[in-house]
Amino acid sequence: MHTIRRDEDDEIMGYVVAVGDHWQATTVFNAALADPTSLEEAEDIVRRDGLSCLADRWLVEYDGEWREARLQEVRPDSVRLWWADPMIEQSPHGQWIDTRAHKIRRI
Repeated sequence: MHTIRRDEDDEIMGYVVAVGDHWQATTVFNAALADPTSLEEAEDIVRRDGLSCLADRWLVEYDGEWREARLQEVRPDSVRLWWADPMIEQSPHGQWIDTRAHKIRRI
């Protein structure tokens, strides 16, 4: 796994992970950003989308169904999110999800 950092301030932008003969661009919480590709292209994807994608809408597999959510805070192994469905009861501070236990993908 290669850590991709922003040149200006050393902020982690995401990771590039070996997948067979290819490389997978991933977020700081290890969600895929694109299909596996070459190392150079995967690094470019992380630099282009790694941080900006955090503002996107995401789908989270939770209790056997996919739910739409917005990310509020991210860590390498978890994300704090806000469910998009207004009928889902949630804390005013969002909900922490373990990214090792739930699948997360960009919409």
